[in-house]
Amino acid sequence: DHEQWTEFDGLIVCGFQELWAWKTGLIPPIVLWCVSWCEYVPYLGLIVTFLFQFLSLLFGLLPILKCLPIAYNPKKQMIAKLKTSLPFAYYDDNIPLRHVLDNGLLLMFNHKPDECGMRGYHNHKCEDSMAYKGFLFCYFKQFHCLVINTHLQASGDGKARVAQVHELLAFVQEFKTSL
Repeated sequence: DHEQWTEFDGLIVCGFQELWAWKTGLIPPIVLWCVSWCEYVPYLGLIVTFLFQFLSLLFGLLPILKCLPIAYNPKKQMIAKLKTSLPFAYYDDNIPLRHVLDNGLLLMFNHKPDECGMRGYHNHKCEDSMAYKGFLFCYFKQFHCLVINTHLQASGDGKARVAQVHELLAFVQEFKTSL
């Protein structure tokens, strides 16, 4: 252990994107979790998992079922896998009625953050509008460190992406003045 990792007490941050959560209607998330094990079966497994994901997403879109609190959230699986090394996690799985997916973002740490939150972008367009685009933030007072995880607009001419960057910069300025 020439780098002395056993005594390391600095901040470790791990950010993830595209861990999308969605409403599943009446299908319990445990069903999708069990079906996900089929992915390891060549060809047939991919077809079965795609079919169940598609059906659960479709059921979750039905207005009468969208109000139910049943959702599939792969972030919980990732947290369970990494909790021994990164015991603190933050995500926001809010899915507003006009969106199909949450923001897909997850932050994990080895220290507990002092403040966390999520902001949704006002600027979005095209198929990216199906997801609740925005950013997560966590502040660590001990390290004087603000961590931000975002997933910007992927499609279009870039104007929405630039507007999202401006929203992010405005937040950083606002956060700096609040300290």
